[in-house]
Amino acid sequence: MVSGSKKVLLQRIIDGHLNGKLGPCNTCEKGKLRLGDDNWDVVTCRGYFDESLMVRNPCFFKCTRMQAPRLDVW
Repeated sequence: MVSGSKKVLLQRIIDGHLNGKLGPCNTCEKGKLRLGDDNWDVVTCRGYFDESLMVRNPCFFKCTRMQAPRLDVW
C-alpha cells in the first residue's frame, strides 16, 4: 500500500521492518490487512472484491497491531 502521508508511510515501513509483513485477514481469508491512518495500534480489513461474482465483500475484522497475523520478515 503506497497511499498516505509521509508520516503514515514511514510508520508502515517501521512496523513492517520490526514485525514482518501483515498476513491475510483471519475472518474473510482474502482481504488485505492495513494499519489505521490515525490510530497505528489498530489493524483493520475492508474486505475484498470477488471477481467471479463481480461484487465487493465487506469485512469488519479489527485487532491490535501486535495481535495481527504476520508473514515473513521483510
